[in-house]
Amino acid sequence: MDANKILGENADESGEESFKDKDIEEPPLKKSRNEIQWIFQQKLENIEEKETFMKETKMWSFKNKKVSSIGERVYYRCNQVKKQFRCPAEMHLLYYPNETDGIGVFTNGKDCSPKNGEPSLNQEFKKAK
Repeated sequence: MDANKILGENADESGEESFKDKDIEEPPLKKSRNEIQWIFQQKLENIEEKETFMKETKMWSFKNKKVSSIGERVYYRCNQVKKQFRCPAEMHLLYYPNETDGIGVFTNGKDCSPKNGEPSLNQEFKKAK
């Protein structure tokens, strides 16, 4: 019997297989958690403008706050759907370190849509009246 047939086609004279010609599969890259793609919506000039924006929209509830080298980010969740149903719409305000840069408004681009046919809170209030 031929030694190459016993050890495999890629065996060299020493009897060890050579991996030079084989395609070695690399492990798949680890997927990060649900990475959100934030979309810039608008720039607010000052805190008063931010307060007006929040009062006019009436659909965001505080979620959490993070400080980074870019600035302070305050995250909000949509409050149009009951909290346990988790509306996919999210927003964050980016307070730039230099106050003259204003405040950036970013969204994740997802629409506020109730899951599992659950009515939004606004629809429930209208029914109650």
